[in-house]
Amino acid sequence: MSRTLSENNHKQNILINTLPAYIYFKDTQLRYQLVNEAYAGIIGLVPEQIIGKCDAELPFDKSVNIYAEIDRTIIETGKAQCN
Repeated sequence: MSRTLSENNHKQNILINTLPAYIYFKDTQLRYQLVNEAYAGIIGLVPEQIIGKCDAELPFDKSVNIYAEIDRTIIETGKAQCN
């Protein structure tokens, strides 16, 4: 079981990092749990520098606060949004 889980995680990482779309997942505290390389690249960081942090801890301009409301809506409804 552990080997299968590890293989699935590896496949997931390959998939999200080869897609040109910006992909991220946040927890209910709006901390990043997963980001792909494309998303990290627009911030100028690597994924490992983003995981566990919230937007306020990253080099975004102040307009990023607009997205916090969208993130909260996604968490509450469970429905993804594509922007």
